[in-house]
Amino acid sequence: MNLSIREESGIVVLCLEGRLVLNDGDVELRDACKQALDAGSRIMLLNLADMTYVDSAGLGEIAGCFKAVSALGGRIMICEPRPAVIKLLKLTGLSKVMGVAASEAEALAALQS
Repeated sequence: MNLSIREESGIVVLCLEGRLVLNDGDVELRDACKQALDAGSRIMLLNLADMTYVDSAGLGEIAGCFKAVSALGGRIMICEPRPAVIKLLKLTGLSKVMGVAASEAEALAALQS
C-alpha cells in the first residue's frame, strides 16, 4: 500500500492507494495517524479512492485511527470508498460512526462545519 499525507485547510488528508492488509499498509496507517495526532491535528480525512482492497487487519487499523482521533475529541471521516470497501464499512458499522462522503470536497466541507 502507498500512503500520502497532505493538509487541506487544517485537515490532515491521508490518501491510501492499493491494498490495506496485514503486513502491507496497516502499520503505515497506524503510524501516520499517530504522527498527525502527535503533531496536534484533530481533524482527519481518509481518502480511499485508490484503495482496492482491505482485510480485517486493515479494517482494524481504520477503526483504531477512529478511536485514537475520537479519544482526543477530534473528528475523522472517510471519502470515496470503492463499492467493495463501502460494503465492508457498512457491515462493520464503521460507515455510521465515521461518516462516509462520496467526494473529498464533500467530506472536507462536512469536517469544516
